[in-house]
Amino acid sequence: YYILPKVWAWKKGRIKEVNKYVDKKAYIFPFEREIWRDGIYVGNPLLDEIKKYRDDNVYNTVAFLPGSRKSEIKSLMPTFRILAEKIDKKAVLAVPEIYKDKIDEIYGDISGFEIVFDAKEALLKSDFAYICSGTATLEAAIIGTPFVLMYKTRRIEYLIAKSLVKLNYVGLANIIFEYEKLGEFHKEYLQNFNLKDLLNEYKTSSLEEFKEKSKKLRNILKFGSAKNLAKLISSGEN
Repeated sequence: YYILPKVWAWKKGRIKEVNKYVDKKAYIFPFEREIWRDGIYVGNPLLDEIKKYRDDNVYNTVAFLPGSRKSEIKSLMPTFRILAEKIDKKAVLAVPEIYKDKIDEIYGDISGFEIVFDAKEALLKSDFAYICSGTATLEAAIIGTPFVLMYKTRRIEYLIAKSLVKLNYVGLANIIFEYEKLGEFHKEYLQNFNLKDLLNEYKTSSLEEFKEKSKKLRNILKFGSAKNLAKLISSGEN
């Protein structure tokens, strides 16, 4: 079983089922060793995908990544539009290729943005980013581009999720840092967006400090998972 269930977040009862049916457990976050004691840390797949890291240049660009689910996009775009208007830099909007022909329908008014289809490249050439909760936040953390996590959903859905998930953070980089007792990696804004605070995050961000955190994160994750997973499968090792 490669990329095991996130039992550290919710439904811990699944541990028993996985242990019953799975004899090889390959996990992708070092802290999961506390759960899968007979498993093996094979590395994180994002370190296979990401080979470039943020340089020291100023690009005068801010990236906006509203996620890939339509509901997430529609929840974040009104706030993203206001932020783009108030920030004195070029605003780029990362759009998944699958929505290339439906941008106006899904995103609404995008007149204040330059559209890009490569989110990782956008992060590499941005001074700051506003990102929907998800894997993209861990990508930005590894790349080294300062960002804040944002998420908004229907109140009832949020309350249900909050009752099920027993974590202090939702961002993967924050979760990893908390397990390592390194404090908070980045800020998170859930449900309620204060424009003044969001703008202040951008204005006070430090690329140098963020890149130092990024280096620590990459050292924790150590390596990509592809080669180790292939070795585990071919060797028959547990």
